[in-house]
Amino acid sequence: MQNVADYLEVMQLIARYARALDTHDAEAEANCFIRDGVHVARTKDGAQVVAAVQGREALKAAAQKRAASAKPDARGRHNIINPLIELDGDRGVVQAYYLGTTNRESGVTVNTTGEYRITLRKEDGKWKFAERASILDFAPKAHLAELAQAGTGAATTPR
Repeated sequence: MQNVADYLEVMQLIARYARALDTHDAEAEANCFIRDGVHVARTKDGAQVVAAVQGREALKAAAQKRAASAKPDARGRHNIINPLIELDGDRGVVQAYYLGTTNRESGVTVNTTGEYRITLRKEDGKWKFAERASILDFAPKAHLAELAQAGTGAATTPR
């Protein structure tokens, strides 16, 4: 069995990532990934890639682009729920559900729900995302367009 400290570090990584998304901290978001890490968003059946970004610098640029288009009257929240973490040496996988919302004074809107399938790897002694795949249960067309516009580069196969 893996060290409990490793599981706690992975839980903190997941929480830091959600917080970075919500606060538009592009540097913190990109630093959750290994240097050549990949983020890919797919439709529920996995057939359509909506967005794909590879490499820490490209991930940071995509995050900055999303932040620049953020609405000042809305706060996004990325709720990552029920993570199942399996670690083996310096590699691991996480499966978790997510719920993405936009919060305004007028109320809360659910933007998307789905599952994260995350491949982990230790880099420089720290757990990082090698690949984070978002499998979308649903997303309004406007949210899909945002994802596609923010995505640059091309994803590779999971690590």
